[in-house]
Amino acid sequence: MLRQFHVERFVIQYVQESEASADTLVFASEAMENTPAWWRARERYIVHGPDEFEEPFEVYSRTRLKRSSVRDR
Repeated sequence: MLRQFHVERFVIQYVQESEASADTLVFASEAMENTPAWWRARERYIVHGPDEFEEPFEVYSRTRLKRSSVRDR
């Protein structure tokens, strides 16, 4: 079990998924506090040794802004 406390005042409780292996831990949310009911979360950790692990970061959204060529609309 993994429990995260976020500065935004929400709490997520995770359970380990069966797809985890010796070098990867995968947790899926089972309960969330102070979030919309439809929210889901997953955490993945790559184990590099007994004293080191890594949490890969994946982009989930992207915004592209482009200046208009027309002035003073």
